[in-house]
Amino acid sequence: MPITLQAVTDQAIVVTGMSLNVTSSEAVPTRGSIIKATDCGGGVDERLYEVTLPSVASAVQPRIVGTGANGVGFPYKVTSGDPEQLTVRLNPVDRDIRFSVTVTWVSDGEINTSKLDNDGHGYRVMGAGNLPQYAEKDLHY
Repeated sequence: MPITLQAVTDQAIVVTGMSLNVTSSEAVPTRGSIIKATDCGGGVDERLYEVTLPSVASAVQPRIVGTGANGVGFPYKVTSGDPEQLTVRLNPVDRDIRFSVTVTWVSDGEINTSKLDNDGHGYRVMGAGNLPQYAEKDLHY
């Protein structure tokens, strides 16, 4: 799950943390199909984080993955012209989980948070269970 951090102005903000907040956890559906997204993009160094979402509503802290420049965790300084790309790798789950992401940041000595929740719908990840799976790239001609 890619997340781009970017300030609204040229004034730097310091991003100090992130948490994933599980809002619901249900059994995997027994009907339907799974469309697996394919990776795309490139050209931006990303910071890779990893998290296993719990099966109950709670907040979890992702852990940094990697070494060197890509293995540097919080804090990050960002401006409107100098964004930071994070990728949160969601470990496989055997549930249908909805969640939001909260980013904590500091500007002018004030601590702030931004909730990323897909316009109130939250984000969703689920295990495949016994559902048929199709790669997104195979559905396009």
